[in-house]
Amino acid sequence: MKKLNLFATAAIVAMTGCTQSESFDGLLTQDLEISFEAFAGQNNTKVGFEKGKITDPDFEFASVAYYTTEKDAWETEASKVAPDWGDNGYLGTLWLDFDDIKAVKSGDKIISFKSDSKKAYWPKKGYLTFFSWYPSTVPAEMSKGALKIEDYKIVSSADEDLMVADPALDVFRTDADAKYKPSDADYSGVKTIFRHKLTKIGVEAKVKDLGESNIDSFVVKIKKVEIDAVANEGDFQGDPMVYSHDAWTVDTTKRANYNFPMPANDSLVEVSYPYDNDKPYYKSVVKDQIMLLPQTRLEMSHRAILKLTCDLSYYLNGKPIVEEDYVYQTTISDLSWDKTNDEWVENPQKKDGPKYVGWGINKYVIYRLVLGLDEIEWAPEVADWDKPEYVEPIDVQ
Repeated sequence: MKKLNLFATAAIVAMTGCTQSESFDGLLTQDLEISFEAFAGQNNTKVGFEKGKITDPDFEFASVAYYTTEKDAWETEASKVAPDWGDNGYLGTLWLDFDDIKAVKSGDKIISFKSDSKKAYWPKKGYLTFFSWYPSTVPAEMSKGALKIEDYKIVSSADEDLMVADPALDVFRTDADAKYKPSDADYSGVKTIFRHKLTKIGVEAKVKDLGESNIDSFVVKIKKVEIDAVANEGDFQGDPMVYSHDAWTVDTTKRANYNFPMPANDSLVEVSYPYDNDKPYYKSVVKDQIMLLPQTRLEMSHRAILKLTCDLSYYLNGKPIVEEDYVYQTTISDLSWDKTNDEWVENPQKKDGPKYVGWGINKYVIYRLVLGLDEIEWAPEVADWDKPEYVEPIDVQ
């Protein structure tokens, strides 16, 4: 990790549990080892959870903690107009640096999370502030009092749950007034709340009402769904206090195409007309969602498109027609070229027109498609990953 080059030698020694007591001049108490309790949003894609608590036995994350003598040191510094985080981007002294925090189990139940190879103990006085992230293999460093991840690239399968935990500020244990005691039955460790830092994308579809056409029946079998030419690399900068202030700096010169995972050929999703029970409804047409880099419509660029490759079969005036590898596609950014200022600009949203959205951090965007004979109508829904608040879709040409 890049940050290791910045730490004092004494702090690095503290990472090894067997010598930690030799490095902090009597601050250490060895009657309570540091452990963690892990939580995540309710709509994560791969990580197992139950009522928000992570229960995936394979979940492995990284964490760093810093020791300060003053309470609210982090909050006090962050509240300044021009915070001084020093050359290393953090306050205090490195207390622990773990990149292999794994589940500790009792039978089939996870009781806490601890480093698989190191030990660290609570100080007798003072405070610890923790910063954690997942996966542990992602390199991170401290910058401006929070985690920074540079040159992050969306993996080719677009299925990595990049999560950063809310900073756990001023966690303490003192001899006189212990916040946590070894005998506390309910204590499972530092409460570590992970939040997604990418955007989850889903795709649903239905067939347009063809009641006024000469079509007797219309079946669309979706074989491939992809999003093309979207930005896929950038730098993440966390906020030391408010996770909603986290931000991405997107490298718009780096772009890639991403395919959604699809069901097996014998179970591909079909949408059709006439409708089941005479009612149209949206179906998810992909096996799973994908996770992509948060970006504005301008950062997506005018080239970003959503594309569906399908087999169409229908009856026109009683004659069967089959079209294989038919492609529906639509832009997802809706930009136009401003000749005056020599730049791309976002087209204004029309009240009764299609709704184009940027991809926000920790958002779940569902593209809802209405498929016709030679057209595609669409409108996205946007929800928070943690607290769904759906936007009503508008279906338009």
